[in-house]
Amino acid sequence: AGATCSSGAQVRALQELGAEALVGDPREAAFARRAVEAVRPGVIVSCIQGEAGDAERPDFTGNRNFIQAARAAGGVARYVLVSAVGAGDSMCALPGPAKDAMA
Repeated sequence: AGATCSSGAQVRALQELGAEALVGDPREAAFARRAVEAVRPGVIVSCIQGEAGDAERPDFTGNRNFIQAARAAGGVARYVLVSAVGAGDSMCALPGPAKDAMA
């Protein structure tokens, strides 16, 4: 199993869980490609998050990069996106149909 993380501090915890940890920025398409090619996952579970005020949205850009890398590599059967959009005060960020689905 492989896991990507954005800081070296997360590497140890991932390694203790038995994952091969790859450190990088998901906003960089080259990192996403390297990670997918190195691990060759059958499933990708994404917990990429953004913060209010981020100039470039790592959640959007990072997930887009990993989805594109997965498509290019082939062999990825599922892409699971874990999100907290709609939780707390982020409900206003949701488009109308998503709000309706969560009501």
